[in-house]
Amino acid sequence: MNGRLLWLSSALCLALYDCGSTSRFAPTAPDPTKGTVTGTVLCADTGKPARFASVELVRSSGGTGSDKSSESSTAITGLDGKFTIQGVAPGDYYAFATLDGYLNPIYGIDFARIDTNATDEKLNAEMIDQWKDHMVEVAVNAQQTADLPITIERGAEITGAITYDDGSAAVGLRFALYRKNSKGEWARVGLAMQDTFSMEEKSGARGRYDIANLSAGEYVVCSLLPVDNEANSPQVCLGNTFRKRDAKPLSVGPGDTVNGADITVPLGAIHSISGTVVQGVSNQPVSRAKIHLLYADDREEAMVMAMFTDGSFLLPFVPQGSYIVQVTDAAWTEPAQQAEAGKAAAPKTHAFAVRELQVTVDQDVKELKIGLMEVPAEQKPGAVNGGPASAASPQ
Repeated sequence: MNGRLLWLSSALCLALYDCGSTSRFAPTAPDPTKGTVTGTVLCADTGKPARFASVELVRSSGGTGSDKSSESSTAITGLDGKFTIQGVAPGDYYAFATLDGYLNPIYGIDFARIDTNATDEKLNAEMIDQWKDHMVEVAVNAQQTADLPITIERGAEITGAITYDDGSAAVGLRFALYRKNSKGEWARVGLAMQDTFSMEEKSGARGRYDIANLSAGEYVVCSLLPVDNEANSPQVCLGNTFRKRDAKPLSVGPGDTVNGADITVPLGAIHSISGTVVQGVSNQPVSRAKIHLLYADDREEAMVMAMFTDGSFLLPFVPQGSYIVQVTDAAWTEPAQQAEAGKAAAPKTHAFAVRELQVTVDQDVKELKIGLMEVPAEQKPGAVNGGPASAASPQ
């Protein structure tokens, strides 16, 4: 998780995990240098109080403050929809609220527009700019109370069922959701937390799923076959296709519920690729490598997996089709040698060039052996080479 996305991550933490270490009912000691923010959160569709909604304050400059006041920048509403945030440093803020079933910035912000190499201020300013229409401006002054109303809008929902083509329910599958952005591109919805998954939703015991809290727009829904994290997960998209470019899109209006977004996973069209990565000269395993699976037609990355410590690799759940298996970041570290005076010599690491191999998958591909050529020390290991490779007949 990028630590610089502070206000967004704290809002998600509060909404999903109740991360506060102290009770929200505990009194705050008066501080004459700080102010207070109070208010009421209402549901726009019912006009009723938003009970147990999460409220977040964000500095309009893009930060949440460097002092301890940032610890009290969140609150939970009560049964009357009211909230109080004490000990707030003076300054200009934006306030927003989240509640399950209503719009949530986690699913509303286009993270593809955000330059992760930008400064903290620019990062947060971009997020505020995208979500500003759903926030309320408030000025906080020392020893004063600012009172403000906040209204939350009903989010859109997409519901459906995921089944295997043998008729059984696909239980416990996660999702990748893509929304068409202003450039007409499919941008991923949500924010991956600690390199895991950008969405919390899973299909239930009967394969049913419900993705809520969404902004209006055009979407593609894909179910993820289970591996370690989202970057490695093959997907089956609406329209029963494996690629989002071929998926059936859905148009969702503000607060709409779209039912019947059903996905069928074709078991017979899913295979695997396994093998080993070795040094081309010695035929011994390398110490490390990354194996990328690229679609042959446009080189879009379908999956990336790290090599196992014994030099073997496995790409699971590979849809039938034509691919490029690409090996990058490969290296071999010599065993440490004993130097003079009983000291161990520094181990020497050898780098290898990128290796690519065309593979057609219509059944499991096994015993794929990929040999790599070492890169001379004076060269950078970026070029693609044509070192030895062999594959046993698929079984």
